[in-house]
Amino acid sequence: MTRASLIHASAVFVTAFLGACGIDEVRDGIGAPCVPDGPPCPRDHVCLADDGASAGLCAPILTYGACLAPNYPQVAPETLAESIDVAEPGDLTDLDGITRVEGDAFIDGQVGQTLAVADLCGLRGLQQVTGSLLIAQTDITTLDGLQGLSFVGAGIGVAANRNLVDLSGLVNLMRAGTAPDRDFTIVIADNTTLPPEPIAALREALSGRPSIVLKVCGNARALGQNDANICGPEVNALLRRE
Repeated sequence: MTRASLIHASAVFVTAFLGACGIDEVRDGIGAPCVPDGPPCPRDHVCLADDGASAGLCAPILTYGACLAPNYPQVAPETLAESIDVAEPGDLTDLDGITRVEGDAFIDGQVGQTLAVADLCGLRGLQQVTGSLLIAQTDITTLDGLQGLSFVGAGIGVAANRNLVDLSGLVNLMRAGTAPDRDFTIVIADNTTLPPEPIAALREALSGRPSIVLKVCGNARALGQNDANICGPEVNALLRRE
């Protein structure tokens, strides 16, 4: 999609959104220029860019899947100038207003223990993580709540989530970085119930974004289909298994 067509699509998208939701006033930020790793869009928006482009436009998120949309009026974007490490399920509620994390975001259980988190709805405002994002050893079934995420600076790990069956919450990711010793920016690993179809769908959705490289390994139901059998040491480093 060219920049011109993106602008046109965003205009249509915005008009449809306002009509469907019965909002009388144009909300600040719709269609505003943005950079995936720059100042965040309004909280219930995502920065949509042409594949590989350095800039795009803020567009409202029509659905968060199984998560409820934020209440109106909007709240201002809020930056957390430190890493987060969710140790209790209730900790996610405290993150509901955060749009940017300057550091790492870890939502994972201790080694051998499951973090009793059933969904990621508390992250529905999140647009940017400058470090790593790790979601591991939880009870989530989907990645709903991450639809606003446009940039992660040092890799994403989704691992050992025993009930995970859907990855579509990541389809709006525009740009991702990685550590020097890795050849991937996202790893999907050891999710025992994850079938091959969501992996293939995510790979297709992100295929035109050159900064994003997907690696999958150890997902038992997907072995031989978009998957590798054993995860390497560079994966273990991202997943804090060392």
